[in-house]
Amino acid sequence: MKIAITGDLFLGGDLLSFEESSINVEDFNSADFRVCNLEQGSGDTPNIENKSTVAAPLKSLNFLLYNKINIVNLANNHIQDKGKAGFEQKINFLDQNNIDYSGAGLNEEEASKVIHLGNEYYLLSFCAFGKSYLKKVQLAKPDEYGVNPLIYEKIEALVNNLPENAKAILMFHWGRENVWLPPASDIVFTKKILKMEKVHSIIGMHPH
Repeated sequence: MKIAITGDLFLGGDLLSFEESSINVEDFNSADFRVCNLEQGSGDTPNIENKSTVAAPLKSLNFLLYNKINIVNLANNHIQDKGKAGFEQKINFLDQNNIDYSGAGLNEEEASKVIHLGNEYYLLSFCAFGKSYLKKVQLAKPDEYGVNPLIYEKIEALVNNLPENAKAILMFHWGRENVWLPPASDIVFTKKILKMEKVHSIIGMHPH
């Protein structure tokens, strides 16, 4: 099984001027699963105020179809940048086009969803919050949309609930932007997570 995972992906700006745009990378195109971190609010609604926003209209998501992206990670600090109505438009687009998603949802249960990739591999996504460098993050609640929070106990519970021989790929949206090294606390946290027998790997996003 070949899994191709991209970093942070924004589909607005100059990319909107192209009717179709393709990723011409053989290893990406030949993968069994193509996964990206969809780092934007998406929808045809106004941007929310009082926050640094990264957002694009709903049509920008056609890029995912052109490039046959199977799964998008939504556990990031920009999923709410088009408000709840925009988030619902994005979820509807993904559902209608059979693109799976992890790490955020219309409620806590949906945000905690585990994706089975086959061959005992599972994908789970989480987003850090409450940091000086990662704040204003919309956390999912039982009856409210948002991200799956990056909390040890939450990770432990979801991983332990996987089948005995599972290999969990964890996607973490965390870390300080525009620096070469992660915070020391993240390194300690990573070592703790990797002691879980079912954890296969950790894919980090956000620092650019």
